Amino acid sequence: MEYYHMTKDKYIRGILKNGLQPKNGEQSKSIGDEKEVVFYSQGKEGAIVMYLSFEKMYEDLKGQRGDNVLSRYEQYLAGEITLSDSDLQNLEKQIKEIQEIRATKEFSEYYEDGLYLSIQDLEVEDIKDKNFNFANSWVTKPISPQQLQVMALRNKENGQLTTSKFDFVKYMMSEITPETIESLGINDALVEYIKKYYKEHAVEIADLGNNYEAETLSMEEYAHRLEEQHSEQGIEELSGQALGKNLLQQIKNTKKIEATAKQLSQDFDAATIERSALE
Repeated sequence: MEYYHMTKDKYIRGILKNGLQPKNGEQSKSIGDEKEVVFYSQGKEGAIVMYLSFEKMYEDLKGQRGDNVLSRYEQYLAGEITLSDSDLQNLEKQIKEIQEIRATKEFSEYYEDGLYLSIQDLEVEDIKDKNFNFANSWVTKPISPQQLQVMALRNKENGQLTTSKFDFVKYMMSEITPETIESLGINDALVEYIKKYYKEHAVEIADLGNNYEAETLSMEEYAHRLEEQHSEQGIEELSGQALGKNLLQQIKNTKKIEATAKQLSQDFDAATIERSALE
């Protein structure tokens, strides 16, 4: 089984030093989730579903779903509805997120590029939670730097290397059909979105699948590459603060997945998918 974790370049120095530490990220807090965990996705299928659920949510919040949240806040301000302190805090965080999303032109601008980490020798925990599924999985224990590798793609012809998660997720799509994903039991709205995405990005998916091959980099090598890259750009040191300012084997055990995959429907529709998986 393959296990993937999405992250951003600005976190790499901290991850290289401390690994992936359980925490409660801002995005989890915005939906009232208080657990401190490390998120991951099971296999290529899980990674694809997680990624596209984020892109779908981005588009939804730019559209009618975001309008509904804004309307609810206006009702509160007008005294038409009452909210508890915690509900109001969560709503205000959602408003802030919607404003940030609507200030961007496209998903890649809001989501900022980063990479996929492959987790080796993961000690999978038996999690009893209705939100736990093959796309949205987690552990409560730290994951050491020695268990992590950076996923990369190398061009077969010229040797060019890319670690962009935007490229790598499309490469994974070249190996997993939307029909395979549909068979895992996710909700109809997400299935249709995934099929539409595959169709609209068919050329990119085929190009990456045909012309690139996957390989891994050590955390140390990737951090060194970042240091060189940012040094060329005039950034003196690689740190979370500095960068932040500047910037399964395919899943085979389908029986295990089926028990949790159906839960995705209510998870996505209720916006309880754990968005801090990106952090």
